[in-house]
Amino acid sequence: MKIVPIIIWYNPQKITGGAVNNIKTYSKYFKSIIVIDNSKCNNEYLLKMIDNALYYPNYENFGIAKALNIGCQKAFDEGYEWVLTMDQDSFWSNSEELQRYIQFSEKLYLNNVKNISFSPSMKSLQEMIWKEEDDTFQYEKIIWTSGNILNLKAWLDIGKFNEKLFIDEVDHEICYRLRSKGYNLINIQNCYMNHEIGSHHGLRMYYIVRNCLYMKEHWPEFWIEYNRYSYLRGLFLNKIKYLKIIDLYFMVKGLIHAKKGIYGKYK
Repeated sequence: MKIVPIIIWYNPQKITGGAVNNIKTYSKYFKSIIVIDNSKCNNEYLLKMIDNALYYPNYENFGIAKALNIGCQKAFDEGYEWVLTMDQDSFWSNSEELQRYIQFSEKLYLNNVKNISFSPSMKSLQEMIWKEEDDTFQYEKIIWTSGNILNLKAWLDIGKFNEKLFIDEVDHEICYRLRSKGYNLINIQNCYMNHEIGSHHGLRMYYIVRNCLYMKEHWPEFWIEYNRYSYLRGLFLNKIKYLKIIDLYFMVKGLIHAKKGIYGKYK
């Protein structure tokens, strides 16, 4: 499996534990890694201890979808067939898990070339327990971007990541397009990657609301299957309860822009 990791950065110096330390947990197992930086400043100096890093600064926040497309295109141009997409706050605590994850993904692909997108199981820092079990897997409707092994031919076939969304629901939206083309998404259940889920507020609430409503319009089954109505209602009620005025402002903005069909980066 000719594979290269793609890491999306945004102000990496603010990551608890260090974005570079996270990369070090897996960089040595690959010929190269690709770092796409959405920060306003150049952070290449942070990678001075990682010899195989290829650094591409954008000098502005292009959003996760466009940054992923840039990374995937560079990987494709370099002759890679697969990418491992990683968030800056994700890491592997056990190299055996990472290697087995890649090997088992390749095995499943060779068994069926429609198996083109894989994900590990997630665990937080509080759940870093190694489990000795046989490899198991299951087909999924959606999988997360971080830790995703994605086939680049399939990425091209379905039209790449949707840059209209900028951030939030980018991973879910591409999953629905992949499955609509007959591709399979697979979770490998005994390979664990560490990922920290942050809290969302401010402008991020705009993208959450707007893009949930985008999914409702274009993939109504997602809205129903994952009960996004109750999810958004709970968010609104929580922000009202705690008088999060700025969050509520951006949520209403997201609602209005979704109704008007305004997408891309917030302006």
